[in-house]
Amino acid sequence: MKEGVAQYKLIRIAVESLRNSLRLYFDSILLFNHGSFPSAFQLSVLSLEEFAKAKWVEHYVWSSLTNDGYPDAIFEQEWLQYSKAKLMSLVECQLQAELRKRMLHS
Repeated sequence: MKEGVAQYKLIRIAVESLRNSLRLYFDSILLFNHGSFPSAFQLSVLSLEEFAKAKWVEHYVWSSLTNDGYPDAIFEQEWLQYSKAKLMSLVECQLQAELRKRMLHS
């Protein structure tokens, strides 16, 4: 039995992420037009995240089809853990910089 997620499921994830991205985007426009700027901004950010997920999954499927298939599961998990740690470190640095900036202005 094959391990992992079937190709059709990955394609479905990409399609649904793209649909969700568009829905969030149009909802953010409605909120913006009604003066709810913070909520509109948040939905716009979520829309971009969903769009990025759709493109990432699409790229993953495409590169797997055109190259040597899907990557080794162990390598992939190690890479994801490294990327997550790197991203969390970047977010922490940005939060610390924002906190320092706010402390200087108060």
